[in-house]
Amino acid sequence: MKASVFIGTSLDGFIARANGEYDFLPPGGGEPHGYEEFMATVDALVIGRHTFESVLGFDTWPYGEKPVFVLSSRPLGPTPRGAVLERMSGAPADIVSVVGEYVDAAAALGILEVRLIHGRGIGAQRQAVRALLQDHPLVAAFQDAPPERGGWGATVAILKAPDQPSSGTGRS
Repeated sequence: MKASVFIGTSLDGFIARANGEYDFLPPGGGEPHGYEEFMATVDALVIGRHTFESVLGFDTWPYGEKPVFVLSSRPLGPTPRGAVLERMSGAPADIVSVVGEYVDAAAALGILEVRLIHGRGIGAQRQAVRALLQDHPLVAAFQDAPPERGGWGATVAILKAPDQPSSGTGRS
């Protein structure tokens, strides 16, 4: 079993234009780019409030019955029909602590590979996530995801099996 966390921003800190529009994207997303294949591997999503508010304007809820965790310091509006939502709040710098909790929970469930999608941006989230992984006792190794799974915008971490001793080696 695999799990993913999505934490992504563009260089300017946004995914949409300043006015919230996605008008630079062609209708229907344009040519195939692997999004549907990627979403088929995702069990749950973590999105920001602006993304949440943007997708509320879509004709249908795009995530089906997948659990969606919305990062926001403010209460959310009405839940779309069929959506499974939970609001999480905290400062952006505190999000990295959620990664540690996530690794602990994944290991407890027997998940031995996790993909942490931190985005490319200026590399601040990547650096913070990797610093946490470097010191986490349940992480055996980590590296950039393969290109089809996010490349350097994501980190794949291999977790130690419950009976595997802590070695502190094998990290990249």
